Amino acid sequence: MGLLDKMKNLVGGHGVKVAITAIERQPAASASLPLHDSILKGRIQISGEKEAVILKHVFELKAIYDTEGSYREVRLADSVNEGQIIGVPYTWPYTLRPGQIAEDSFSVGPFEIPAAMQELQLTPEDAASNPKVRIELKAIADVKGTPVDASAKQAVRIIAGAADAASRERRIAELRVALDAKGAVYRIEPGSGEILVSVADGAGNVAKLSAAMDGLGMGGWFSGDWSAVSIGDYKFEKVSGL
Repeated sequence: MGLLDKMKNLVGGHGVKVAITAIERQPAASASLPLHDSILKGRIQISGEKEAVILKHVFELKAIYDTEGSYREVRLADSVNEGQIIGVPYTWPYTLRPGQIAEDSFSVGPFEIPAAMQELQLTPEDAASNPKVRIELKAIADVKGTPVDASAKQAVRIIAGAADAASRERRIAELRVALDAKGAVYRIEPGSGEILVSVADGAGNVAKLSAAMDGLGMGGWFSGDWSAVSIGDYKFEKVSGL
């Protein structure tokens, strides 16, 4: 790389572009998220006009209240994809060739949108109904050799009420399928809000629980000595005699 190219790269002339292509299995531009969901998943594409080294992918989710003369924001959650991740066909850092498209998936959370609204001195429903409020996702490709990284932003529409309740039932159904597939012994307790799951004590059953949650992208929480674990919308409690 010549001196002129290095100078262009330093001020953001690296030619790398980020596109958020999907959020929660929906087209990113029209994606919605229920008010009480606590994990945001999706996919991005990284493309380049010339060769560049990508150090990592960074994801930031914020709740923003933006009015004339006033701007407030609350950081909901961050995540970073770097190093080696199972299922990803490359390892960070990687070299992006001209014309190449690199795809990646992300999972950001857990977070609590109602709590963020309270911090912004608003009501939980404002996240869904107030046009001055937005939940914004930012995806960043950390480009080597420049402080001006490539990024893309996307506002995520928040839904509440019946749609939120329907989403809760969908999450319960997905959890049942995952736990049943691994043969776990469990009971989902009735109620609203946090999804309470009682699981039979014992190393074998806990291993099945862990494998099921791995399949949902929420594994790695069930090692060591624990009696209760909260992961996003779910709370798992070990019980005997189930």
